[in-house]
Amino acid sequence: MVAAMSGEAEALALIGKAFRRSRERAGLTVREAAQAAGTSGRVVSHAEHGKPVSSVSFLRLCRLHDVDPFALLDAIALHRREGGFHKVSRGVFHGERAVKHASGAP
Repeated sequence: MVAAMSGEAEALALIGKAFRRSRERAGLTVREAAQAAGTSGRVVSHAEHGKPVSSVSFLRLCRLHDVDPFALLDAIALHRREGGFHKVSRGVFHGERAVKHASGAP
């Protein structure tokens, strides 16, 4: 599972918000997104609200939103090392604002 540990709760919330914006921009309901991803509406809702979901569900949602899951996991790892997100820039989500640290690291 993609777990919400102390430093990761903020990252999961950011990812969830980005998933939701991506879904809404695509004009999909939660039910339609779930069907397209091959998962349930409950999973989509949990992910969008920053709650932990299974690794398989996470990967399915990344595929639905055309997101590189490794870039998201790298962002979480960087978050844990540096203690928080400082800036936002383009990158992880195609056409979406993604995480960037004040240090300038992607």
